[in-house]
Amino acid sequence: MVKIEKVIFCVFVAMLFVMPMLSQSDSSSLVGGGEVKNDDRCIGFNVLGDGWNKTFGGSDADQSHSVIQTADGGYVLAGTTASFGAGGDDMWLVKTDGEGNEQWNRTFGVRENDVGWDCQQTSDGGYVMAGFAGSSSSIYGNVLLIKTDGNGDEMWTKTFEDDDGSSAYSVQQTADGGYIIGGVTNLGEGHGDILLVKTDGDGNFLWDRIFGGYYPDACYSVRQTADGCYIIAGETYSFGAGIVDAWLVKTAEPAVKIWISGGFGLHVLIKNIADDELHDIGYSIEFSGLIFIGRESTGFISSIPPGGEVAVNMPVFGIGSVTVKVTASDISKTAHFRVFGPFLLPDAK
Repeated sequence: MVKIEKVIFCVFVAMLFVMPMLSQSDSSSLVGGGEVKNDDRCIGFNVLGDGWNKTFGGSDADQSHSVIQTADGGYVLAGTTASFGAGGDDMWLVKTDGEGNEQWNRTFGVRENDVGWDCQQTSDGGYVMAGFAGSSSSIYGNVLLIKTDGNGDEMWTKTFEDDDGSSAYSVQQTADGGYIIGGVTNLGEGHGDILLVKTDGDGNFLWDRIFGGYYPDACYSVRQTADGCYIIAGETYSFGAGIVDAWLVKTAEPAVKIWISGGFGLHVLIKNIADDELHDIGYSIEFSGLIFIGRESTGFISSIPPGGEVAVNMPVFGIGSVTVKVTASDISKTAHFRVFGPFLLPDAK
């Protein structure tokens, strides 16, 4: 009881000091995000009272998840709407002037439940929005990337599909004109891992990387660094001192890309996607599940020229659902199969 009284007293004292400082501040800010009853609310305010607030939405649930100021001094909100669009939930992009007055809004959808999580104005004056394309018939969805012109009209839409489910929470245009996307995926070893996807300027897939441990981990923001690498901010349940900890990860572009396929035995393809020749590339293959022959393998590849590929084929014998993890250089990829003796069939987990 004494501890509770101390907490209440500390909060009261803190308010005595904080509130006068807030009332004297002359800074202004824009707040976007969250759900307010049935309408999304974006509030721009000055604590001296010189501000405004606007609501956007219809009769159903509408939300914003990200807001940016645009080159013309206005604002763009990215989110999701159930009031407008083709039905279900659609990605939603709302453009306002500098006073928060709506200039246009656009909806985008490829499935029943599509959510926009982040947006950015691109070098051509248009916008790129990243999020999630989901279905009411499945708990899993896929990364969704949409590019528009300066009027919000769709230029192209890309989905990056996997059977295990993924979502994008952050996007940025990179120095080469492409895009880097950060989010979460179930493709990795754990129950949710950080997902990093790189595309070219037309949204075509170039490479992906997955980071994480056994427990859930996620990326909520990714940015390209001055040295051309990528910095990721998110959360981890797998590492750190507490139940969940903040996680900061810096990574470079990968040197190799891995493909895994089944059939009669396991087939792995390792490709050099770097500009230089690679030497002494170590690789490992490890199964989990009822594999009696071919449970694991390691080796070295002496060299792979730029654009070159090396195939690694491995006989197996087992039964039931299995997971295989392939690591080459510092890149790992996981795939799921159903094994019937020497045959491996894709298994959508």
